Amino acid sequence: MKEDRFDQCPKFLICEAGKISEDAVNGWLLFGGRAEHWELAAGTYERAGNRFRLRQKYIEAGKAFEQCANIQRLKLSEPIDAANTLVEAFKCYRKYKPEDTVHCLGLAIQQFARSGLIGRAATCQQMIAECYEVELRKPQKTIEAYEAAADWFESDSADGLASQSHRKIGELAGYFENWPKAILSFELVAAKKAWLAKEYLFKAGLAHLALMDMVSFDSWLQHYDDIEVTLSNSKEHFLLLDLGDAVRKQDCRRFWDICKSYHNINQPEAWRTFVLFKIKEKMEALEDDFS
Repeated sequence: MKEDRFDQCPKFLICEAGKISEDAVNGWLLFGGRAEHWELAAGTYERAGNRFRLRQKYIEAGKAFEQCANIQRLKLSEPIDAANTLVEAFKCYRKYKPEDTVHCLGLAIQQFARSGLIGRAATCQQMIAECYEVELRKPQKTIEAYEAAADWFESDSADGLASQSHRKIGELAGYFENWPKAILSFELVAAKKAWLAKEYLFKAGLAHLALMDMVSFDSWLQHYDDIEVTLSNSKEHFLLLDLGDAVRKQDCRRFWDICKSYHNINQPEAWRTFVLFKIKEKMEALEDDFS
């Protein structure tokens, strides 16, 4: 890469932005007023951030963008510009300093919300959830963040995006065997997406079956048979009935034969397969208890 001129070197720009900020604080203003100096300082930090990013120095870039956002937020009263700059800091930090990613996006959410940009706040909250899920690997924080994202999207009347968050909550809750939360989340998706109701009620039914409470399962299935025609006349409905009957009779071999027949006909899906394995494990554990 061709070398930058000295006055375009990102480290030089950081020093220059610091001097301009100091002049604005102390009132040493030879040209222009205090606001103009703060605008110049913010712009200089932003240029430094972009220069650092071009050199693939992402942590330094993120810090420069944060300094720019602080001026925009605290000195210039520009909440939207500050929020957009914090999103740029997030992009720099995500792979290399994910904890700071969450902090930056949290501040961006506050600024977008105060400006009435609920959709932008919701998107930032979704990005926090994805960061907890992928980079930080914190399951409980991930679920909480997706729940917050769903609330933001619903506030913005973005039901489709809210349903995506509820779907993620349901799947993650299932993987951590929080069956009641999985059931509730899939039911919420089914209620919002009529054309996908059968698929998500089927997942809710499997989660209900994993509770191993057959009285509750039968009541749930009857309830949705009465109000959701797409489930009551489907192969998924009859599969739930057959699986429930095998669980009720503690017939582990029949249960697994039903699962294999289903997977021979339908494309295996990781979440459903996981739940079916969990139910089978519980049945085997009950068999051992009574043997």
